Amino acid sequence: MKSYPKVSIIIPTAIFPKIIYSCLHSIAKLDYPQNNIEIIIVNNAAPQTKILNLTKKYPGVKIVHFAKNHGFAQAINTGAREARNAYLCIANDDVLFEKHSLKLLITHLRNKPNIGTCGPTIISKNNQFASCGYSMNFWTGSVRSLQKNETPTPDWVQGCCLMIKKSLFLQLHGFDESFDHFFEDTDLCLRIKNIGLQIACVANARIMHKDSTTANQNLSRKYYLWYKNKIRLMYKHFSPAQILTNSVFHFCLFIYYLVTNNPRSFALSKASLWSFISLPKLIQTRYAS
Repeated sequence: MKSYPKVSIIIPTAIFPKIIYSCLHSIAKLDYPQNNIEIIIVNNAAPQTKILNLTKKYPGVKIVHFAKNHGFAQAINTGAREARNAYLCIANDDVLFEKHSLKLLITHLRNKPNIGTCGPTIISKNNQFASCGYSMNFWTGSVRSLQKNETPTPDWVQGCCLMIKKSLFLQLHGFDESFDHFFEDTDLCLRIKNIGLQIACVANARIMHKDSTTANQNLSRKYYLWYKNKIRLMYKHFSPAQILTNSVFHFCLFIYYLVTNNPRSFALSKASLWSFISLPKLIQTRYAS
């Protein structure tokens, strides 16, 4: 019988939506040796009563507590340091694993030493294809979702579910916690590529991402954080020429949003103002990375 390595699945949660029970139930149904799975839930200030109810139903789950919500990146980094196993599966609390997904992901990572991290095909809650990873035009900053088996390989796979060796994750110091929301997965994957490893999507490994309601609350702030962290990514990884063309593209986009009365115009202008104020720190981060 083929042996499979031990893996730690790290799941951060904040408001503790009911969907996390569905996530844990899908893990319990994986065709993977359950004794080889460690589940770590990082409690980003969810109510203690809900935590107690979960531990009664899933006594084997390890809980890491935060007194306040420190965000996705810090939650995962903390969970990774607590993990006992050599492989990490980073997952959102609103994903459902298909039966073979974990086995396919870890087999792909083990068999291909040139792969730094891999992710599955993402299926939407309506059971429609969503993504096989993402690519970015580094001259304009435009992001494109890749289709199944599309080449070239993705620039990054989504942080809602990715597989990585713990040793590599810690070597890279985990997620950059300055990315408070959006693009922390992009940054990690670009740093992986910078050390000569590749990013892969395992097309036949599938998970359903239900996009919890928290992700859709306060759209104005969501747009602001998206542009803010995209600009942060730009200063950290792009060439000076690419930073210039991206800035021109953002200005043109702002004018378009303004003319069409798109609410994203305010978010983009606010993020641009933030980048101007934070420019010394952004430049410092660029040369420190």
